[in-house]
Amino acid sequence: MSKDKKIQKAKKTVTTNQNPALIKTNISEDRKSLWLLLTAVAITLVVFFPSLFNGFVLNWDDATYVNENPMIQALKWANIKAIFTTYHNGNYHPLTELSYAIEYALVGAKPFLYHFDNLILHLLNVALVFIFTRKLTNKVEIAFITALLFGIHPMRVESVAWISERKDVLYTCFFMLSAIKYLDYFQKPKSQMLHLSLSILFILISIIAKPAAVCFIGVVVLIDWFCNRTFSTKLLLEKIPFFLISLIFGIVAVHSQKEVGAIQNLTPLFSMFERILLSFYAIVMYLEKFFVPIGLSAMHPYPPSVNNHLLPIVYFSPLIVLALLVPIILSLRKTKFLAFGTVFFFVNIVLVLQLLPVGAAIIAERYSYIPYIGLFIMLGYGYVWISENKKQAKSVCLVILAVWTLFLGYRSFDRIKVWKRGDYLFEDMLLTYQNQPFIYNNLGFLCFNELKDYDRAMLNYNRCIAVDSTYDIVYGNRGILFFNLGKYPEALKDFNKALAYKPNHANALIGRANTYSSLNMYDKALKDYDAFIDLVTKNPMSYSVGSNLISAYHWRGIAESNTGKLDEALHDFNKVLKIEPNRAESFYWRGLTYNNKKMYPEAIRDISKAIEIDPTKSEMYAWRGLLYYTIKNQPAAIADYTKAISLNPKDIPSIVNRAISYKETKQWDKSLADLDRAGKLGQMIDQNFYVEVLTHTKSKK
Repeated sequence: MSKDKKIQKAKKTVTTNQNPALIKTNISEDRKSLWLLLTAVAITLVVFFPSLFNGFVLNWDDATYVNENPMIQALKWANIKAIFTTYHNGNYHPLTELSYAIEYALVGAKPFLYHFDNLILHLLNVALVFIFTRKLTNKVEIAFITALLFGIHPMRVESVAWISERKDVLYTCFFMLSAIKYLDYFQKPKSQMLHLSLSILFILISIIAKPAAVCFIGVVVLIDWFCNRTFSTKLLLEKIPFFLISLIFGIVAVHSQKEVGAIQNLTPLFSMFERILLSFYAIVMYLEKFFVPIGLSAMHPYPPSVNNHLLPIVYFSPLIVLALLVPIILSLRKTKFLAFGTVFFFVNIVLVLQLLPVGAAIIAERYSYIPYIGLFIMLGYGYVWISENKKQAKSVCLVILAVWTLFLGYRSFDRIKVWKRGDYLFEDMLLTYQNQPFIYNNLGFLCFNELKDYDRAMLNYNRCIAVDSTYDIVYGNRGILFFNLGKYPEALKDFNKALAYKPNHANALIGRANTYSSLNMYDKALKDYDAFIDLVTKNPMSYSVGSNLISAYHWRGIAESNTGKLDEALHDFNKVLKIEPNRAESFYWRGLTYNNKKMYPEAIRDISKAIEIDPTKSEMYAWRGLLYYTIKNQPAAIADYTKAISLNPKDIPSIVNRAISYKETKQWDKSLADLDRAGKLGQMIDQNFYVEVLTHTKSKK
């Protein structure tokens, strides 16, 4: 046997002898990995299980995205097209809205399924974080610690327990799938282009769930560095699709935010230097909440200024961050893990550090959902390193990690109940931030609009004004409350004040218009209706929940009808009914307008249609009865008056009018009975009419 053949046979023998043990080791490792993955998922499920029984937070975006979002309330092609071609509330996340539309088609506005889907997605993300970390580090212990901490950290609660943050758990799912397939692309020689194509597809899906995924281009570059991939033209070319997707959808995201004014001009409040300081301060806050998640809140406003100076901690924040970076940089001599975790955190948090200010918060807990993965990997690596290199400290480290993990799990479990209802959430905000007017205003709005607790609403509106008497929004809302309480002078005063602070205050304009109408001051009402409609038509995002453009046309039509502008009124009612063909009150008022034009058949037709849509309104039967009386159809008039009286037994006009129709048909005893009934209810009866009916009744007897 030749020497080459002997060597080949020897290699074959060695390989054959090693395979069973190697296979056994791999199976054991895979089993361990599976059990640890399932353990992380199971613990997360236990911690977040109470979220399934939460409701909607109607004063904090849930109404905007679900309860009052017409685009998701009918799963039809026109709505699906609108979801993918328009912005909603300053955001472009069509996949997220499509998920709401599917849920709404299944259960309507019942919250359980929405919370169930959020939780399922979060559990799936725990599994994906585990798989990604294991593939990246080849350490199952690091993967377990990372996935478990990712699953149960209290900064996750906002993303999971809040229905409106579906976009967080949904985009993360495809973000992690994309990262996993990117690792597969260069770790698995077979089907490389398939893995790369799937990675590109998944990140595209992730971005249309939430544009924050545009940061992924930075993540793939970081993965290349961590995995020691050699720089080459191929390495550069494969990034082009990721870069183009990030660029295109980054522009879309900025444009959508600008459309609603979410990107703020902070120059009057903070200089560019101060904004940079605030960005460092935000990093410090995120790190603080990572280790000690207390003082959590659905809103973390900018820190206050004292004598035109920021708080001292803001000025020290860059030094704190730089001090933390020093050991990270020094660690590069021995490992890339700490630098990887740090850069992963920064790459995914940089867009929300308010250098480009969006919203009124310095940080948001939901923004940490993906960035914290980098910090969890650092902790996992730290524990494994200590376990392998400082065995005497392993037990102490394990105890500290276990206690901290229990603390995190308890804090999350306890915090979920805060997100059960809007009033719970805003009362919780007040525990941390007592001097924020928007908190009292939103709480007041919820108490008024959803809980129907007007006293509590008034209390919170008054507290808001006590904190900031220039907060224009609250005057509009309190004016609406006064209006609904029938306190029209007080309502006018608040609407006027709101408009003094903000002349294009849409809610105040429509509220004042309705108040003028209620006071029969129709000329003034028409001016405000015109101003409101002009404002909203030119800027659809200028009004908030409650100011409905279609309703404004309807209300203006009523004012026009009452001022004799009958053709203009008909034009407005026609516009309303073209868009909302089942709006009973618009048919009713158009019928009354036709009556004023003496177009009785058209009037009867419209009021009949209104009754068909809503047969519960006594006034509709009463008016149709009058119309039938006018065209001398007394039996039909009597039937309508009778129906009106059955719906409202104290409807004196209908009782008297029925008496008249009974008189016309010579049903004297019934006419007399109705006159007596009206008299007992306090109605003054024409003496001649009464005597005539009484005389005929007696003569008949």
